[in-house]
Amino acid sequence: MNRHSKRPAARPGNREGGNRPPVYDREEFLARTLGDAALVREIEDTFLEDLLVQLRRLDEAVSAGDFAAAEDRAHQIKGAAANLGAEALREEALQLEDAA
Repeated sequence: MNRHSKRPAARPGNREGGNRPPVYDREEFLARTLGDAALVREIEDTFLEDLLVQLRRLDEAVSAGDFAAAEDRAHQIKGAAANLGAEALREEALQLEDAA
């Protein structure tokens, strides 16, 4: 995701409102993949493609009043975000999951 943006990844405390988690800590994720930048790019691309599908399905579930499906979509988004290191998204998805 960072390669698609000229702005650096957000860091804790850099955003208005206090100590929010980073949107995405690419450096930490790169370290977890032992510096394999090609692998990181592949995972990022797959994550973004899947996220778009999951968000569309989440919207459809909420619109249909199917809160069990909405909870499942939010749970899937939360897990994928956690695996990538997208902590802010993970927190938002957790809130959606809890609200469903």
